[in-house]
Amino acid sequence: MMYKIKGFTLIELLVVIAIIGLLATLAVVAFGNARERARDAKRLSDINAMKKAIELYYQANGEYPDACNPSVGCPATDLDPLLSAYLPIIPVDPTNTGVFEYYYARHPSDGDRYALRVSLEDGTRCKTGTNPNPAWWGPTHPVICDF
Repeated sequence: MMYKIKGFTLIELLVVIAIIGLLATLAVVAFGNARERARDAKRLSDINAMKKAIELYYQANGEYPDACNPSVGCPATDLDPLLSAYLPIIPVDPTNTGVFEYYYARHPSDGDRYALRVSLEDGTRCKTGTNPNPAWWGPTHPVICDF
């Protein structure tokens, strides 16, 4: 008497494992892209909050903060003592690499203009402020941030 053994063949198991592996790979890639977009969204939100704090400083003091060399700029964390009343903590880059990617500068010849710049993970640099000239920061021409 022959018994019929029920179960999966080796080929069927390999196909199922391959499909699960493919789906897992796609999920990991999609999750990585979502995290990158989330960090960039935080950077844009942070730069917008800093812009608002700088504008509040301007309304209170009649000039934009003067915290760094105007022709080079500086990390936005240098603004902390000046903006503490308007923005309790100056944001830092969400990757916490120790490199601050928020830069601030006043226009060299006109103290009534400033710009904030942030580097996004897709390689572009985004800039906002009262100086819309994208060439202000030298050879790396930042695009204008959209808020």
